[in-house]
Amino acid sequence: MTEHLLNSKQMAQFVASGYLKFEDMIPKDLCSACREEMPNFGGYMAVGTPFEETWPKNTPLGDAFRLPQVQGLIHSLIGPDPLYDHHAAHLVKANQMRGPDAHQDSVIDFREN
Repeated sequence: MTEHLLNSKQMAQFVASGYLKFEDMIPKDLCSACREEMPNFGGYMAVGTPFEETWPKNTPLGDAFRLPQVQGLIHSLIGPDPLYDHHAAHLVKANQMRGPDAHQDSVIDFREN
């Protein structure tokens, strides 16, 4: 999997900017399928579940998270074999000038994992 890890320039860019942008990492048809699935997928597994077990296989979200490039990105930023914490799809409609509000756990999280 080392061919899909971020390089030092990309890591530095992430540290400096707080984000990276990969326009074509997720194929458009898979991205569209994920957008359709997101509002209906709770996916709230127990904290500490291995990340690989979080997203069902043969689903758009599962397929997206299993792409080699995405796996390399996660490995680069979080490390191998990460554990699931939580997720929430903060969907914002087009042409909105305001993003979603941060939720409480963006401030501090006392959970062990």
